[in-house]
Amino acid sequence: IASVILMAGCTVQWSGIMKGPVFIILNAAMGLVLAATFLIDRIIAPRFKGIVSTLVLPLTWTTMEYLGSFGPFGSWGSLAYTQFGNLPLEQMVSVTGIYGITFLIAWLAAVVNASWQDEFVWHKIRGIVVLYPGILAMVLLLGGARLAFFPVDSKTVRVASVVAPSGENIITMLSFRVVENGFSLVRCTCEGLTMTVDYQGRVLTATDDFRNKEPVIISDVPVKGVPTLYSATGDLFAWLCCAGFVMIAAGALLRRKENERCTG
Repeated sequence: IASVILMAGCTVQWSGIMKGPVFIILNAAMGLVLAATFLIDRIIAPRFKGIVSTLVLPLTWTTMEYLGSFGPFGSWGSLAYTQFGNLPLEQMVSVTGIYGITFLIAWLAAVVNASWQDEFVWHKIRGIVVLYPGILAMVLLLGGARLAFFPVDSKTVRVASVVAPSGENIITMLSFRVVENGFSLVRCTCEGLTMTVDYQGRVLTATDDFRNKEPVIISDVPVKGVPTLYSATGDLFAWLCCAGFVMIAAGALLRRKENERCTG
């Protein structure tokens, strides 16, 4: 069902961007990957208990999403991009890249599902129900603290952005790149959003070509950026998720063999 919903959503979102066989193949591929992700979760997760069982879906989803980023469309369609504008959460990508947010979102789904399966009985779910909100709260508090106590502090340069043809709109993806790498962005688009964004993800100026035909926007953009952990370590978090997926899959396989020996 989730795969069908995703394919339908992609059809609506991309109908004006891609057409023909490429459009059909991309939709089908994303649907199959999503179906495989949930199938793997349903096969492996029941072999574990407690918190470990809830980690199967986020590890699988993050691994699938990261490996898919090596394809022709890169990170297009990442769960993380749904959080565009959520500045405290966006700060996380300066440490983990977008895959930290993907992990948190998928983990929430697994936590809710596990709680539902345990009929919300407190003594069964209290560990994960306390752990997940605690981690999410810490991420949001640290992100909020970065915005509040380490504001953008740099000389600025005044930039005039002229709206001109530039292909498809990827401003959301690029806004995450600036937080990951600690630099500001000036992006001009046609038939979309023209924006300037500082290195903490704040939108400084924006104009929507569909609603506002003003051809020029002027903004003061920070000249210097800041070093980030992500710019030093790259996709380390994503690779750790890949390693975690392999370990948990191997653990499930060993458990299965042990059960077969015991029953045999």
